[in-house]
Amino acid sequence: MQLAMDIGLQALENLEIPLVQDKPVIYTKKESPRVVAPTQLVVAGGRVSTHDLMAPPKTPRGEVPPPLKKKRSKTDLLDQTDVANTQQMTNEATLAAMRILMTLCAPTYVLRPDLNMRVAFTMVDLTIKHGVSILGAFGYGLYALVCFLFDLDEAYYAGQMSLRLLEKCNAAHFTCKIYGLYYAHVDPWKNPLKSSMEPMLMALNSGND
Repeated sequence: MQLAMDIGLQALENLEIPLVQDKPVIYTKKESPRVVAPTQLVVAGGRVSTHDLMAPPKTPRGEVPPPLKKKRSKTDLLDQTDVANTQQMTNEATLAAMRILMTLCAPTYVLRPDLNMRVAFTMVDLTIKHGVSILGAFGYGLYALVCFLFDLDEAYYAGQMSLRLLEKCNAAHFTCKIYGLYYAHVDPWKNPLKSSMEPMLMALNSGND
């Protein structure tokens, strides 16, 4: 694992992509992300507790569930409702750096948590500067994971951004990764734990596929 981390960091250096030290600003705090009260939805086999920010509980395997929904906030620097109009990340060197950063997630999480945070910061920073991609969805999900103990509102917003990007990129094979980051670590701090169960089952099914 140490070797994998060293190779990844060297590859980033070769691409001249330094790890960002300062946390990027993804939204201003004049208006915190809106939290909608839970409601009851009827699904096959009974009733489950969910809310209108969540993806529908039943989605066929191989398809990306609809994203969380959020009213437009004029204070957002990269609002979720603007994602559909945001340019795609197309630079090959930047995309390669994003893939390396995603690979660095596991070894830095275990060996160097300080670098793990900077990996998340760098993925979000590259997304803001160079455009969106499914790798950016993972970056926002990782950002939510590393931030939720320090700033829950920002982590919650970042997690929703990751879901919105997942839908935009229509990459079902990333559902397990993105849902795992968000619903296992961030959503339970904002909503009843049972509301995360269906999305986590979706993540499990997606991973098995």
